[in-house]
Formats: sequence, C-alpha cells, structure tokens
Amino acid sequence: MNLSMGGRWEPTDRRGPRLDDPMSWSIPLGRLAGIDVRMHLLLPLFAAVELGRSALGHSALGTGPTAVLLAWLLFSVLLHELGHCFACRRFGGEADEVVLWPLGGLAACRPREGWAGELATAVGGPIVNLALAAVACATLTAMGAPIMGVAIPNPLDPVAGLVMVGGGTAQGAIFLLAWINVVLLMLNLVPMPPLDGGAIVQALQRRKRGESEATRGAVRIGYIAAVALAIVGMLTNQLLLVGLAVVGGVWCHRTSRRLAAERDEGSEANAFETDAEAWRDPGPDRISRSEIRAEREAAREEAAREREQAELDRILEKIQRGGMDGLSPFERRFLKKVTRRRRET
Repeated sequence: MNLSMGGRWEPTDRRGPRLDDPMSWSIPLGRLAGIDVRMHLLLPLFAAVELGRSALGHSALGTGPTAVLLAWLLFSVLLHELGHCFACRRFGGEADEVVLWPLGGLAACRPREGWAGELATAVGGPIVNLALAAVACATLTAMGAPIMGVAIPNPLDPVAGLVMVGGGTAQGAIFLLAWINVVLLMLNLVPMPPLDGGAIVQALQRRKRGESEATRGAVRIGYIAAVALAIVGMLTNQLLLVGLAVVGGVWCHRTSRRLAAERDEGSEANAFETDAEAWRDPGPDRISRSEIRAEREAAREEAAREREQAELDRILEKIQRGGMDGLSPFERRFLKKVTRRRRET
C-alpha cells in the first residue's frame, strides 16, 4: 500500500528525530538525482515482523518468498515516489525528499500552481508501477509462464501464482515483482484521499472549479470509494482493504471538517464586510451585485497575473543561474507563451 499524495507533505526536519514528530523518525539512505531518500525507523521493524511471522509458519508464502517480496516492495515504492518527484519537476514544480515507511512512501513534492502540475505529480507514481508490472508480465510470458494467474497475477491471491511457477525459481521472483506492482497500481488508483487516485480526481476537478470546490468533490467521491473498498475487503476477507477504507474515511472526514471551518470563517468575514458596507452607505446608491461580481472577477484576474509574474520571475532567475539548458519543457513552453502574449499586447 502506498499513501503518496504528491505534494501534501513537507520535508523531514533535518535537526533529527523528535518524540513529538513521528515523521522525523527516519534515517538517510542516500541521494538520487538531487532527491534525499530516507527510511522510517518503523520500516525495518515491519520487515523483521513479517520475516518472523513467515519463519514461524504464520505466512503462506514462506520465509524466502517473503524476503523477496519485501525487497521488491521497497524497490517498487522507491521508484514510485521518484516517479512523483520527476513528474513534479518536469512540470515546473519542486521535489527534494522521499521517505519510505511501512505504509508505502511519501514524496515531498511542491507542484507548480494549477491543476496540470498537480495531475502530473499524482499520475507520475502509478505510471511507474504500471511500467514495472508490464515489464515483469511480459518477461513471464516470454519465459513460458501461464498467462492467467501468473503473467496476469490475481491481486488477492499471490500464493496460487507462486505455486504454479515455484517459489524458489527465477520465475517466482519475477512473479512477485509483477504481483506487488499490480497491487500497488490498483490501490493507488482508488479515487480516495490520501491515495493517488484521490489526488487525480481533485486535480481534474480543479480544471473548472476552485480549489475548495475541487477538494469537496474529491471528498464526496472518496467517501463512496471508502465504503465500496470496505465492502470488497469484508467480502474477500482482506483486512488490509478494510483498514485502508477506514484510513480513507477518516481522511475524508477530517478534510470535510476543515473545509466546513474555512467556509464558516469566510461566511463570517463576508457578513461583517456586508454589514460594515451597509452601515457606511445605507442609501439607494449601494453597490450592485453586478458591480460586486465585476470587482471579484477583476481581483481574480489580478491574482492570476501576480501568479504568472511570480512564475516568470522564478524562471528568469533560473536562467540566470544555469542558462536556458536548465529549463524543463514545461518551463520553456510557459516562457514562450508569456513572451508571445506580452509582445502582442
């Protein structure tokens, strides 16, 4: 299971682990392409527990396949999070840290303002799992493995496929790579926060809605997905799915309460401004609703111009530091579009 949200998490505190911040309980593993990779201290504990359960006979996979599966899980989650980071950077955002922990991974991504950057960041991780699964499945097919159950694994029953190819063989190891990536792909595409599917839904809704409305829409869809996932988990006796549904439901509830609080604060502020305006000018010449809408539209346009100028200043500063070669394709298109429009005006 991977709970990456692509940009909804801040980098780890470099001052070291603190008892009041569980997310700081991580150790550095190295640096890849300018991205710090860290491992949460609970991850090796989780791996030790799973290996211990398999050694005691409490796992149907056995000790050897469990160790291979844990290694593939670590590898796949790392590439998944790097996929988020690289996609975020390609569309003009910033990404500088990944933390691997028992629930999957977290990528510290700050997408460029707008739905396109958020969508690209959210999609970047699942695309990696799709590619890994496709390569593993094609390799199994080329090795003569059965199509159904092996090359196309059953996400609810890895044991059956492993029995067909043999747990201690090369086909068995490749099968486990295919299986774990199919599972990661399917889970992450569930349209429920905090999974990538929830972020994808929210980004798509931001094309025509504001951020708050898009978040509300994603939360409504997330509630439906959580109920459906819980039902599937209970029918198939998969406690992991039920637990994931509970996490998603709690996440949606907290987000819904936050949005309600923000809406109440905004309503109180608008009511105060309206009362103050009526007190200052109670006569028939009060500003009309059409004028209010025009002012709001002008304010939105001004805010859009300010965001555009801020992005342009950032790109120009980047050019000064490293030249045009350092720009991403998205930044080049943005610079070209803005330059053309300003020349025309």
